[in-house]
Amino acid sequence: MNDLIIESFVYFNHNELSILYLGFKLFILSEFMIFLSLFSSYFNYMLLSLSLSSLSIFIVFFSIPMSNLLILLYSSFSIQSSLIFIKFGYLLNVVEGLSQTVSIGILFLCLQFKEFLFSIFSYSSSFIGSLLYFTTGLHGLHVIIGLLLLLFSFYVFFLASLTNSLL
Repeated sequence: MNDLIIESFVYFNHNELSILYLGFKLFILSEFMIFLSLFSSYFNYMLLSLSLSSLSIFIVFFSIPMSNLLILLYSSFSIQSSLIFIKFGYLLNVVEGLSQTVSIGILFLCLQFKEFLFSIFSYSSSFIGSLLYFTTGLHGLHVIIGLLLLLFSFYVFFLASLTNSLL
């Protein structure tokens, strides 16, 4: 059995790191598909239930999610700049990019909490209310886990920038 695994690594030119990358990409893909299915059912219900007279409710209701989308897009730029600075070895810029990303994540969580407080649905109002709370809660949990990982990275790179060497 072990010979088969070793032979498949050698023959297909895979190593353990590339398999971990593939596993991570499949995890992200499955997470994306879960969010896509849940949010598409929610948006489908919202678009079918709205009339033209209630367009103002639609705009007010989607103002926080739209601002959260823009915040998450900006956080992707700041974390990508950190990755570029890692390749060049500019540790202070890496710390700056990580601190921007962490602060943007905290702002995102504050806005998502505000979205929970001022939602027009309640958890027990209908299936769409429970779907809304489930998807935003699942996404909030995802952001909290990502923030914890980013805080750990920030701590490591902050210590490395103080000693001016990577650990």
